[in-house]
Amino acid sequence: VEALGSDTGNTEDVSNMVVDLLMAGEGRYITNIVNVEDIEPEDWKSHKYYILGIPTWYDGELQSDWEDYLEEFKTIDFTGKTVALFGLGDQYTYATWFCDGVGILQKENNFYGLCIDQDNQEQLTKDRVTNWVEKVKKELES
Repeated sequence: VEALGSDTGNTEDVSNMVVDLLMAGEGRYITNIVNVEDIEPEDWKSHKYYILGIPTWYDGELQSDWEDYLEEFKTIDFTGKTVALFGLGDQYTYATWFCDGVGILQKENNFYGLCIDQDNQEQLTKDRVTNWVEKVKKELES
């Protein structure tokens, strides 16, 4: 399951890239994209692997859907689950808080992170996502 929150569409665009890469080739990595505002408690119990997409807003703030969901998210038991986390941010305008959303959602479990600056380095996103998805696939296969 891939859970995301997106106000501008950038996180959704990167999520779609991730899904396309996971489905390429053998297509054995079936992925459902769910907006965090639509997540039900059973969604966290029904799968072993999760990919979370979180943009960071302004001075290290969570995207609004994640902000609304944060207290419930803190109660989720990820024991036995593998979670890959990617974040988006603006490393020039908000360098001090670049991708802080990743750190806010990160728990003591297996989180494999990727930070993307779609605002200033969009031309690098495809290669970065492709390389990261290859690492995620290796984790899924191990």
